[in-house]
Amino acid sequence: MINLLKELNDCKNAEELENYLSVHIDNVYDNFLNNDFIVINSFKSNIDKYLSQNLRTITSIDLLNSNNLAFLSILLDISERFEFTLQFQRIYKSLKSKNYNFGERLEASSLFLIGIRTIDDYRKILDEFILKLSIAYSLEEDSEYKVIHTFVNYYSQIVHNFSSNNFDKVCEIRNEIKEKSKLANFHFLQNETIVTVLHLDVADNVVAFHNIQNQLDLYLLKFRKVYVSNNTQNLLEQNTGYSIELDSVANNFHSIRQISVNKHLQINDSDVFYSLQRGVSILSEEKQLFAYMHSFGKMHYQKLITAFDYLPKEFFKESTSIIDWGCGQAMATMVYLEYLQLKEIDQTINQIKLIEPSEIAIKRGALHIKKFKKNVNTITINKDLDSITNKDLSQNISISNLHLFSNIIDIDFFSLHQLLERIETNYKGVNYIVCVSPYITDTKTNRIDNFVSHFNKFETTNIKKIDNQKGEWKGNGDWTRVVRIFKTKIE
Repeated sequence: MINLLKELNDCKNAEELENYLSVHIDNVYDNFLNNDFIVINSFKSNIDKYLSQNLRTITSIDLLNSNNLAFLSILLDISERFEFTLQFQRIYKSLKSKNYNFGERLEASSLFLIGIRTIDDYRKILDEFILKLSIAYSLEEDSEYKVIHTFVNYYSQIVHNFSSNNFDKVCEIRNEIKEKSKLANFHFLQNETIVTVLHLDVADNVVAFHNIQNQLDLYLLKFRKVYVSNNTQNLLEQNTGYSIELDSVANNFHSIRQISVNKHLQINDSDVFYSLQRGVSILSEEKQLFAYMHSFGKMHYQKLITAFDYLPKEFFKESTSIIDWGCGQAMATMVYLEYLQLKEIDQTINQIKLIEPSEIAIKRGALHIKKFKKNVNTITINKDLDSITNKDLSQNISISNLHLFSNIIDIDFFSLHQLLERIETNYKGVNYIVCVSPYITDTKTNRIDNFVSHFNKFETTNIKKIDNQKGEWKGNGDWTRVVRIFKTKIE
């Protein structure tokens, strides 16, 4: 972090900053968004100093450039986290002038970080604030922690600024929040940290603010977990009720998905869906596997099956290896194998490599692959992306490789820089890369574009770029998609 801040400080004007970001934006992501909470928190004053001294330069960079937009959105997130009010306001207004889609959480933050003066102002925005956080929690954020953090920032401001002279009104707002937490639409308010914070004594505003921040710090320390299995063998689900039932269904995605749909409907528990956290949580129970397939399976299938149509015909004539990054239950590979069946393409698949931190999900993914292609060499790597080593990826045996990134590149919680290094080191030669994700916010789409643009230093051909928001493609009217397909020859 200290090196990054020094290098940013060395950029004396907008042009120098833009040139720096064109090369180092992935490093900015990793330091500001993917670092441990303790590390980022320890540099709070340094970050504040950098922003305060360079705000004019920061807000004067070209906002038509995706790297620059990504940088500003990252700084906006940091400013919200540490309640750097002036910095938040200036950066927010710069992005707002370009109709930037911040997402509901940062829009919620703007409600209490811009133009709020009295306790009545805080109360007036409460309904809209909680509604935006609820949408972000259900549909946008990669983890609940940012939503919880934003809510606690809002509440702590009220307590810190007003509990000493407007104690009764603070208690009224607190009680109103407690009542809202009972509603199904505001499920995130039942978070243990929020419940604890709302029960703290607020009579002394200084003590109360300290106690609230302490609870928030304890909560944030739980994140950035590493998921590495101790099981070094290739994983496969065997001798389970699901594996037996799988044997009896047709060899296609929709028939396989229907098993999970039926199981999920029998369980009928909304808490299971919420535990998926927009489909990016590390799954630990079978009922979550069923819920994921039920809730997201159709959408995944439609995005993938239409994306594979854009791969060039000559690719299918080559033997290939598939690397399914963050594979979950191996839906992306399943759909690709089904695509080959539907198009009657006899492509040689030398190897399929599944990478996934959830042991229960990767075992099921390997089972799904076996259903489609019984004898293919399937390797399972039960790790999160930051824990993967070069040794894990060293068995590269094909003329070309097909990398599948389904709903993974736009997720914040891994180092993009390290992932790129792993790909460059282990996949020399021709690589076809397929990235599909939903459209969530401009920030998340920028992350995908930064991933793609990294490969421009090699011989790279951009095959297809698709950005569809709600109602703009033939899938369900509420579905969105971001698709990037490209070929790169890594040397």
